[in-house]
This record gives sequence, C-alpha cells and structure tokens, in this order.
Amino acid sequence: QNYVFNGGQEKYCSGTPPGWYFHGPEATVTGKLFSFSHNILYIPKHARSLIVSYDLAETASTLAVLIDGTELKRKRLIGRGDTKIATFDLTRYGSKVVPLTFQTNAVGSGVTRAGIKITNVAITVGGPVVSGTGLATALVIDTSGSMDWQSSLDSAKKKIDIAREAANLFVDAAQPRESCSVSVFSATGSTDPELAMAACGDIARRVKPTLAGVAATGGTNIGAGLDAAFQELLKNEGSSPRIAVLLSDGANTLGKWRPSACKFARPEIAMCSSPGKGWPVYTVGLYTDRAVLRKVVRGGTFGSQTISRQTQEEDMRTTLTQIADMTGGRFYPPSTANLGSIFAQIRSHAGGGSTLLSQGNFLPRNGSLNYNVGVTPGAQNLTVIPTWFGSSIDTVLISPSGRTIRARDLRPPSGRYVQGATYEIVQVNRPMGGKWQVRLKWADPPEHADGERVNLIISEKTDISLNLLGFKGEYEIGEPVMITLDVAEYAGGRRIPLADARVRVQVQKPGGAKMVRLVRQRPINRRLAKRTIRSATRNIRLYDDGAHEDYRANDGIFGGSFTETGENGAYLVTATVTGHKRGGQRVQRRLIASFQVGPISQNPVTTAQILEVRDLLEDRTDPAKAIEALQSDPFATIKGAQSDPLDAINKLRQGVQ
Repeated sequence: QNYVFNGGQEKYCSGTPPGWYFHGPEATVTGKLFSFSHNILYIPKHARSLIVSYDLAETASTLAVLIDGTELKRKRLIGRGDTKIATFDLTRYGSKVVPLTFQTNAVGSGVTRAGIKITNVAITVGGPVVSGTGLATALVIDTSGSMDWQSSLDSAKKKIDIAREAANLFVDAAQPRESCSVSVFSATGSTDPELAMAACGDIARRVKPTLAGVAATGGTNIGAGLDAAFQELLKNEGSSPRIAVLLSDGANTLGKWRPSACKFARPEIAMCSSPGKGWPVYTVGLYTDRAVLRKVVRGGTFGSQTISRQTQEEDMRTTLTQIADMTGGRFYPPSTANLGSIFAQIRSHAGGGSTLLSQGNFLPRNGSLNYNVGVTPGAQNLTVIPTWFGSSIDTVLISPSGRTIRARDLRPPSGRYVQGATYEIVQVNRPMGGKWQVRLKWADPPEHADGERVNLIISEKTDISLNLLGFKGEYEIGEPVMITLDVAEYAGGRRIPLADARVRVQVQKPGGAKMVRLVRQRPINRRLAKRTIRSATRNIRLYDDGAHEDYRANDGIFGGSFTETGENGAYLVTATVTGHKRGGQRVQRRLIASFQVGPISQNPVTTAQILEVRDLLEDRTDPAKAIEALQSDPFATIKGAQSDPLDAINKLRQGVQ
C-alpha cells in the first residue's frame, strides 16, 4: 500500500524564491547545500520505508531526506544516470505529521541553482514483524460478488460475514511470535495498511473493524489474490517458515492464476519457468449452500453466465487442488456451516499439529455435548476450539486425573483463553497424557429456534502430524464424500512422511431407528450394541498412489471416497494410523471426524452420544453395573487397580456420568 505524496509534480529548489513550485514553500541556500521543506507529510502507523523517485538536474549530485531536522538512513539506491529511486528507513516514525526536508549538494563552484525533479514520494507500510521466529501467514479472502449471497436460507448472515469471522479466528489462534497479514481479492487484490504483515496479536484486534467496510462485488481473480499474499510474505524478514491461506467460493473468472502460483511453487515444479519460493498455499474452497444456490439461480440474481462460472464447483476444486499441490499446501472443502472450524484445522495443520477430533452437532437450548479424546503423553499443547453462529458457549475440560478446568479461567503459563463473537480458543500447555473430557453447553442460549449447530475441533502438538483434510458442512443424499488423510513426522521443522505408515479408515453410518434405540437404552445391551454398530460400519480403503486425490504417490497423503450416503444424518469417520518415526519408535494414533448428510437439526441423536456408547464398549464399563459395584463395595475396583486408587474412582464416576 503506497501513500502518494504530490506524485508527478516537478519541484525545484534554488536560491531564488519561490523555488519549489508547489504551495510556495520556502527555499534556502546554505553554501552549496540546497533544500526545501513541506510540512504536510503524514506517516501512518507501522510505516517501514520512504521511497523517493527523482531526477537530478542542474548540477545537483545527491539527495538527502530529513524529518524534524534528522537525516533518514538510506537503505537502498537504484537507478541509472540522473534517474534514481532511493529507499529510506522510517521504522522510528509513525502516526504523525512531520516536516519533511529534501537536501541536495551542488557540484561546481559559484552554483546558485540545483534542480531535482521529484516524481514520486511513497511510504510502504508493514508492521512490527518478529524477525526469524514463528510462522508467517498471509491470509487471502475472496470478496467477489457471490460472497454477498446468504450463507443459508435460515440465516441473515452473508458468506462474506462468515469469512470475516473465520479470518478473525485464524489470527486469534496463532501462537506467540507468529506474524500474519490479511488481504482481499475480487477483480484485483489489495491489502489494507492496517492488515499488512505484522504480529498476529496486533492484526487480530484490527481484522473485524477493517474488513467490515469491504464490499463483495466483481469477478474472481485468484492470481491477484496470490500476488497480494506473496507481497506480504516478502515483508517478513528472517528465515521463519511462510505460508499462505487462500479462500475462494468459485472458479477463477479473471486473469491467469498459474504464473502467480509459480511464485510460491516448490522448486521442482516443471510447469513453472523459474523456481518458486517453496511457500505452501493452503486453499479453501467455500461451497455454496445448495438451497441458496437454487434460490439465486431461480431469481437470476447475478445473471446466468456469472452464476455458471462462479458456482462451477468442480472447476474450483480442481484449480485450488492444483495450487495446493504445486506449492506443497493442502486443499480443504468447507461450506459456511463449518468454515470457522476448517480454519482452526488449517491453523493446527500448518503448525505441525494433529486434529484429534472434528465434530459438528446440534446443541439444544438446554442440552450439552460431551466428548472424550485421548491426548499423547508429552504433547506440547492441547487446543479446543468450538465454533457456532450466535450466543455464547461455556466450555469445561476434565483432565485424566479428574481435575475440572473452566476454559474462561485459563491463564498463562498453564494455558490461554480467547473469546470471539462466534468461537472460543482454549489452549492447555503441557497437558497430562490420557483421556480428556470436553463438555459444551450454552452460556447464553440462542434467541431463536430450539438450538443451533456447534462445531468442535480438538488438536494437539507433538512431533507427529496427522490430519483428515476436512469435509463440507453438509452433503446431499447420494453425494460422494472424498476422504483425505495426511500422515507425517516433523523433524528439524521439516515434514517427513511417516515410515511404514498403515491407515485403517471406517465410516459409521447413521444407523436409523436401531441406533436411536441403542443410544437411548439404559442399561446398554453390550451384544446388541456391538451388532448395531458393526452393521452400520464400512471399511474404506485409502491409497497413496497419486490417483485418488491424494496428491502424489508415496508422499504420506492417503485418499479415497465413500459413496453410501443414502440416508440423512451424521456419519462418523475413524482413522487409525500406525507407523514408525525415523528413530524406529512405533507410532499409533486415532483420529475421529464426522460429516453431515441433510439438515443437522433433524438428527435424532448426536455423534457425541454415539461416541459415548462406543467409549463404554471399549472401556467394558456398563454405567448401571458400575453404580451397583460402587455402592456394594466401593473398594472392589481399587483392590485390583494398577494405578493411583483415586484415578480408579474418578474413572468409575466419569463412566457413570
């Protein structure tokens, strides 16, 4: 972003007033030093450089720039002959109007005039970037005309509103010493100075008010968005890793995107004329709600040609997948129903984390959602991010030792808590290994209807990174679902495919009335429960051969498809991964996700309830029998316990609840 100061004016300083032909400022001569001043230069916050383009004439030899009488340090001088471009350091100044003075030394004796033609004066704005540490992320948001459509028929929010909230979540979820920028694109790309590359904490405070005035209009020029992101990443100094995250809701309709993607590309990409930077681009294809799309098409809101171009989902998916593949990034396919949680997944994935649990459920006004998740011993952190559309959520965590942690009470150094309008970010540092419980309920119930959808992402940070690459917020009956799994080890900051990786993926279908009866049955009939779950479960084969939307062969990314989406409801995806680290240590992890077919508000049971039954079967603990045993002989289980007796009691109590 350039602040142009009197661009294109011819300005001369001489010993004879008025000298500089613009607003008649004074010109002075002191020996052979000629100067002129102007007092209206505004230097914005986070200014980085002053760039002056000029031509030397009439015996002038050099150019110096002074602010408040202090000469600025020149960082660079380029040009041929008398035409020059000089760059001066402005990092000590900002948010002020200053007296700006140009000075030139004349060449020769008896000189009374030295001419400089100032063709442009500009200020580049960056930010207080942390040099050489932390991840640098350039986030790019599509603001084309289709982003002005409703997010869903029962919501007043538009797609651009959901995107703003997701952008806010993304920068809020950044770790300390990371840097961020936020750019927008439609026919062209741009970055507001307030959202240029800076510390993520500073950007987080400015995203919502700055993007609030951005209108959604025009076509989709993905190349322009990539160019804006590239310029921001160039500002980040040092050797810290750099990525871009690009969100688009339609196919490219303007310009060519490939030359821009080549700037980010991995050096070995043959289709690029010169080696790229090797900066991964994570692409997000925002699918339009089907009911909204049908309404728009019937109404002809944007004209048939624009509609056909903007909503060609296959073209969008193909383009964004190609960009991700060229650059070493990944493609994610959300809709507005789960965009925030997808951004949370990307934040974890790009930072080398693993998304252990990814769920979407309908939370009634007076209900609650309870989840269990296994945390790896020695994990650096555990992050819990619920997202919703309105009101506010109360999040409680229970550690393996039985300690209850209210999310709002977390403070450094034990963790942190961030609350947004439609999300919470809960991070526990150095969590205890074992089974954690996460409980969600409304702190302020929704004003309308009986409740609303709540998405949940639970992730951990270790040296192993395992991630299912997300799903759309809602599928239609009969629509195939792509399942992609990224399996890797991180060593020295580098991603390495996990050695001897084996993946087992199972999809549990909704199960109809039998599953409803099973969930509501107490006590649970273990034999019936196993038979019901087994009959609803399908084994899915994933491939790492480069032919199943899994990017390239043997790259540690596995892909496959699930086609049995013939009934409405929630489908549970369980991925079990085994393999070995470079040092030979065996790895075994489990990830659980879900995707939705049809309206989520019509689900008779939640995936949280189904997972609770599965946990009980795995633990071999029937709540009714646990109560009887605890009441008849509270120490019976403790006698055979292999761990702390208090842990055994807590486990029984948790099983009962």
